[in-house]
Parts: sequence; C-alpha cells; structure tokens
Amino acid sequence: MKLVDQYIQAIGSKLPLKGRADIKKELESLLMEDIESKYGENPSEKEAMEAIRSFGSPQSVALRYAENQTAVSRGLTPLYLMLIKIVPGALAIAFAVITVVKALSGNGGGPAALLGFFASSVFTSSLAAVGAISIAFVLASRCVPDAVADPDEDWDPVELKGIEIDSGKESTVEHIIAIAGLSIAAVVLNAYPQAIRALETSFFATGLAAGRNHFVDIERLALYVSLFNPVWAAQAVRAVFAVSGKAKIKTLKIWGLIAEVATVALHWAMAFDLSLYSDYEGIVGFRMIFILVALIETIELASHAFRSLVKKMENLGS
Repeated sequence: MKLVDQYIQAIGSKLPLKGRADIKKELESLLMEDIESKYGENPSEKEAMEAIRSFGSPQSVALRYAENQTAVSRGLTPLYLMLIKIVPGALAIAFAVITVVKALSGNGGGPAALLGFFASSVFTSSLAAVGAISIAFVLASRCVPDAVADPDEDWDPVELKGIEIDSGKESTVEHIIAIAGLSIAAVVLNAYPQAIRALETSFFATGLAAGRNHFVDIERLALYVSLFNPVWAAQAVRAVFAVSGKAKIKTLKIWGLIAEVATVALHWAMAFDLSLYSDYEGIVGFRMIFILVALIETIELASHAFRSLVKKMENLGS
C-alpha cells in the first residue's frame, strides 16, 4: 500500500542509522497487521489514514525507537534534529549568495580563492552553529528535563501523499527531456559555436557588465565541445536505455556517475583555462557561469556520495 510505504519512509528518515532497515520492516509489519485486523485485507484510503493517525506522527514513532539519546531529552530531540538539518543548509545558501556578489564585484580574487572562501565559510559557520545549538539544547535538557517541542504536533497523514518513494527507478519524462536537450546542445555547439558570441554581445550591450567582462575564444571552445561530444553521447545513450528498461538500475547509476564526474571535470577545466577567454577584463561572462555550474555540480556529486554512504551504513546497521 503506497500510503503505508510513504509513512514508513517518513519514519525511516528520522531513525538512527543503526538498525534502521530492521526497524522499518518491523513497523511495516505491525502497521499492516493493525490495518488488516481493523479493516480487512482491502481497506480504503480513509481507513488506512485513520490507522496511521492512531499509530502516531513519524517523529513520535521514531522517538520510540531512539536509543542512547541522553544528551538531549527525548522531548526536545525533534526540534534539535530539525535545527541542525536546516541551519547548515541556510548558511550554505547565504554564503553562496555572498560568493556570487564577491565574484561580480571583482573583490573576491580568482575562482580558487572564491571557492576556498565559500567552502571554509560554510564549514566553520556550520560547525559553530551546530555546536552552539547542541550546547543550548543540552543545557535546556538539564534545566527543563520534561520540556517537549514536537514540530509534528499538528501532523496529518494527508501530508504523506507528497512523499516520493525511493524505488530506484528514474523518471521517463526527465530522460526524454534530457535526450532532446543534449541533442540540441550538441547540434548547436558543433554546427554553430558562434551562437555563444551572439549571446555575449547581446548581454554586454546592456551595460550590466560595466567593463568587467570577457569573451569566449571560439576556436578554443571548439576543443572543449569535441571533449564534451563523447560525454553527451554517453548520457543520451544512457537515457535511451533507461527509457527502454533494458538496463539494470545499478548499471545505469554507475554509467550516470561516470558521465557526471566527466562533466564536472570539464566545467572546472573551462573555468580555470584562461586561454578560453579573450579580451579578458573581469570574471563576468561565461567564465562565471562555468564556475557556478561546476560548483553546483560538485555539491550535487558530494550530496549523492553522502546519500550512498548513508544507505550503506543503514544496510550495515541492519
């Protein structure tokens, strides 16, 4: 039952890694038995929601299985976990904006300096923020041991419908769009690379760059396009196999990861290769775009690696 799967997934995201897989299986079994005993083998969605509502919010159920949480009281744990998840992300967004402003103003130095500023700022500020939050909650747990702060107090099972179940399958629509986009990009950049110069000229004519701009060297760009061609071809073929369903999910993931790493490497190379730019007066232009794209792609790769690590630790814990 999809609603039950969504509920178990919501609980699982709040459970400790150790034993998470076993706890999810146990909860699913208990909940299905409860639903069948009350409503039979074919319950309606409304009946399933009632059973889930009586089972409790995902946060409250997860807390029943939490172990060794002595530093922060059980009542304050939900709010504590929510804050340490939100704050680092908010800081990363804030420093990303500051980094872009520095790049546009020309006060941040080169790409390496900008990247170093962003990474060190996010790391140190997140570490300080999480430390301060932890100390505050530990003190609150000691001073007010019975305090309760449950962000899911007004939780409703209807909210589960917005949760996407991680089935390992990929969206067919996204693959079709990817095939079309890759095909268009490959044709345009191989047949008419001067389109880049037309875009640059149109943008700089607005005066927004204010003398801090540059142009892409079309001949040098052709070299990178030739390097991108096999990567684009690999991504397009992968998308075709994914749509056809004739390739294993694990194979598609490895294939996609290799293509992503190659794309990131090429974008960073384009960001640091000054011979790719002519009439260079500042970072405003395609170089800034390559830096931002490479930065976003690197963060996505790191996020993917972290999720994979979490899943492996979850399986080891079970």
